[in-house]
Amino acid sequence: ETEWATLELFRQPEVVVRLAKSDGLTEMELPPSSDAKSSLGRPLKSFAVDPRQIAGAEIQVLPNRPQWRLRQMTLVRPDIEHWQAEVELHLHVQRGLLDEILLEVPPSWPGPYKTMAPVTLSTKELGEGRRALVLRPLAPIEGTYRIRIAGPIHWPKTGLQELPKILPLNVPESEHLLVLPGQWQLQPLVWETQGLEKTELPETAASEGIGQEAWEAYRVVSPQFTARVRPAADQPQRPEVRLADFHLRWEADGAYSGKAWFYLLPAGQDRCTVCLPKGFRLLHVQVEHNPAPLLLDQQAERWTVLLGSAELPQVVQVSFMGMLA
Repeated sequence: ETEWATLELFRQPEVVVRLAKSDGLTEMELPPSSDAKSSLGRPLKSFAVDPRQIAGAEIQVLPNRPQWRLRQMTLVRPDIEHWQAEVELHLHVQRGLLDEILLEVPPSWPGPYKTMAPVTLSTKELGEGRRALVLRPLAPIEGTYRIRIAGPIHWPKTGLQELPKILPLNVPESEHLLVLPGQWQLQPLVWETQGLEKTELPETAASEGIGQEAWEAYRVVSPQFTARVRPAADQPQRPEVRLADFHLRWEADGAYSGKAWFYLLPAGQDRCTVCLPKGFRLLHVQVEHNPAPLLLDQQAERWTVLLGSAELPQVVQVSFMGMLA
């Protein structure tokens, strides 16, 4: 029995490889990628070789200097748990092959990420505290390609809530559109912007569930752009509970315990007050899943809770227990 040999071709990002002619080679399905061979480059072709025949191939190796354009849309979606930033990239490669895309991401967009395209995702340290995501499609990009990646925004605990600046690196030509919410839970939001120019919502807005009355679109006109969210001036000046959810558990001996979730609009305030009925014992308070510092007013039997943000809606969870008289 004759044992066939296997020939595998790999390509480095710096070159374009074209197979001009092959004799005595039977093309096979590419084997699964292996870390052991990753230094060889991206798998290109795999062949079975019959040793009873004379086999040969003619390969063209040319420099790879990709020329490409990028249109980016960054969409911010409010959510009770965490606001989400969705980045959609529309690429058009005019010449050459594009193997990967680098996105510089700030600490306020740390992941986890979801991608809506068959890509592998890794991170790369850029130095001086900077970090980039490396998006690598399963095959090199030729022509047009679309990638979407989404992840939660982690706002800082204090100060204004600034939009994460998520930017592609090494892009020769690009356009960038921001789509921001104009309201949240029926309350208006005001965006303080710099380096941005207001424009029309994209034609795809309807398919994204974006209504004209609740969203604003901005075109980036300066690399030093910023967008910070503030509550509108006509919002109430006291924190407002928009929804309260109570869970209670009773024991046969009269003991009880429970949790309460308050969906709170801070209205520019960095703290709120928690009061318990007589006989209740406060166990724990969390703001957005983080333990919250408490300041006790002994005379009034109430607690001051420090909030995670003075601008953004958030969930305050109160755990308590007691005994029926």
